[in-house]
Amino acid sequence: VSPLPLPDLALILCTRDGFSSTECCAGPAALERSGSLQCIIVFSPLPGILLAMGFFVREIRSESIEQIFLGSILLVYSATQLTVEINFRNILTALYFVACGAAVLGGLSLFSSSFLFFTQGAFTPINFISELREYTKYPIEIFGKGLQFVFTWLIPIGYVSYYPSIFFLRNQSNICLYSGLVALTSLLLGYVVFNIGLRFYEGVSA
Repeated sequence: VSPLPLPDLALILCTRDGFSSTECCAGPAALERSGSLQCIIVFSPLPGILLAMGFFVREIRSESIEQIFLGSILLVYSATQLTVEINFRNILTALYFVACGAAVLGGLSLFSSSFLFFTQGAFTPINFISELREYTKYPIEIFGKGLQFVFTWLIPIGYVSYYPSIFFLRNQSNICLYSGLVALTSLLLGYVVFNIGLRFYEGVSA
């Protein structure tokens, strides 16, 4: 049983279920397995990284729209129950955290999918990363110190919903800075590994 009251849990859940949960984590990996990435590299005038990331948008399903609607309801409910002021500044801050959470998940997905370049389709941690997204629904304080460190700095899924919630619950302003840095680092790491992997990409043979 969680020690947190319902409004606190609602605030944590709203980001995970409403904004950051899409069923497209395997987007770049699917491009590599199917051979579509080879066509992108050969025929497209745009960098492969742009079209690979654009695959995320194509793979957003109707369930994601429903989760955004549900998340918005939970967000408003939790804000009113916790006396969190709903103003222009907080709305912009919430949207900022949404963008950071999406960047973290996108960077992790791109990073894990890029392993296919090196393993020739034999191994990728994409399924492991996708399963870890389920832990974003829980406050990471319920885990041991080791997992808290992992979910904060190594696989930073804590910045998807938990730390943004703490910002509003405990008014810790430094979380804004950390969220932006972690999101940027996740994207840059995924981008660098993706481009390095392209050098090893041999295409899909018949």
